[in-house]
Amino acid sequence: MNFKLFFLIIFSFSTTITKSNICESNTMELHFGTRIKVMPKIELYYTWCGSSYCYKTRQKPITGGTVETFSEWSRKKVCCEGFQEPIPGVRPITCIPICDKPCINANCTSQNICTCLTGYEYLTPNECRPTCVNGCANGICTAPDV
Repeated sequence: MNFKLFFLIIFSFSTTITKSNICESNTMELHFGTRIKVMPKIELYYTWCGSSYCYKTRQKPITGGTVETFSEWSRKKVCCEGFQEPIPGVRPITCIPICDKPCINANCTSQNICTCLTGYEYLTPNECRPTCVNGCANGICTAPDV
C-alpha cells in the first residue's frame, strides 16, 4: 500500500494546435514528496510445536517513508496565444479571443479584431458607429436608424 504526499512543479515543453483557439500542451509534472510504503516482513521464529520445538514463519508489517522525486508526462488542453478561458477551470475547455482594447459597438471575434454589431459600421479598429439608412433629421446618428 502506498501513500503519497507531494509537491507539484509543472514544466511545459511544447504546444500543438488542435483547433483554431485550443492548443494541446505536452507538460512534464515533476513531483517531490514522501511515499510511505507498508511492506510485510517475513520473520522466522522458534516455538513449541506440540511434542518438540520447531521453526515457523510469520508476517510483520513494516512502515517506512522515502523522499522521492519523480516525473510524469501529460497532455493538457490550453488556450492558444491570444485567447483566454472565460471561466478558468470549467471543462470542456472553451477559449475566447482577447482584444487588447475594448470593442465599442462590436464583438471581439478574433485576436485584436472587433466585428461590428448589426446596424453599425467600421470607424476604427476597435470602434463601430451607428448607421442611419434614411439619414438623420438632427444631423447625428446616435443608434442604428435613430
